[in-house]
Amino acid sequence: SSSAASDVYKRQDLFNSLYSENSQLNATKYYFYDLNFSYFNKINSKNTFYLSSFIGKDNFRYEDQWNLKNLFKNNIDWKSRFISAKLKHITNEKLSFKTILALNRYDLNFGASIYNFDLNLSSQNIDFIFKMEYEYQVNNRVDLNFGVESILHRIAPNNYKIQGIENSSSYQNNNKLHSIESALFFEGNYHFTNKTKLDIGLRVSNFNQIGPFERIEFNQYGDEIKSAEYQKGSIIQTYFRPEPRITLKHLLKKNYTLSLGYSQAFQYLHLAPISN
Repeated sequence: SSSAASDVYKRQDLFNSLYSENSQLNATKYYFYDLNFSYFNKINSKNTFYLSSFIGKDNFRYEDQWNLKNLFKNNIDWKSRFISAKLKHITNEKLSFKTILALNRYDLNFGASIYNFDLNLSSQNIDFIFKMEYEYQVNNRVDLNFGVESILHRIAPNNYKIQGIENSSSYQNNNKLHSIESALFFEGNYHFTNKTKLDIGLRVSNFNQIGPFERIEFNQYGDEIKSAEYQKGSIIQTYFRPEPRITLKHLLKKNYTLSLGYSQAFQYLHLAPISN
């Protein structure tokens, strides 16, 4: 135990010496935090209210000044926020439904300052979510689950701003994309026995890119050859896809299950960082 403790102290001394001797490490700062909150209230025997939220942030800072005139700064921070409110209502012994309202937001910012220029890159994704889901027990063997959901996406990808520190010159863009993603879904569960169950479902999804939006096309020489402007709420592009799935499960033993299944799903938006 004494050798292990001395090894820990050696690593701590090495870590501290790196920060004391290396100016680059001294110029680096990083922190993060995650906050979770949940609350529920059973209003009465038939209604229960749920509220949950999450906030998470990572922040990186670097600053290096090698003389009075030359200063380099770099900052990267990304933040995720989510809040959801759900009301569950029991209509009778066989039927219940849930109504969900949620807001999801993600921000990514990159900033750098060198010599006489400031550079800022940012991306943002905001989702407004609505979902209503019903659960119906037909009998001891059959359970049904069906409902509707809709998501309004507001995306601002890869916006930049370049600003002169000692003058007022600046260059910037302001990209904003809007879309609505909706779906109807149905799932049925049939219990053949207490060990064998069949799940079959269908989700019909629809994705619409909507205005306002301006489309600009260029030729091979970089000249603008075509442009189109879409008003707020007008449909630019529509996608419609069925998403079937089926699963058969059989309990072999207490800790072993045999499962066979097929499913098809479509992801219309994907959050991915820029890489080189």
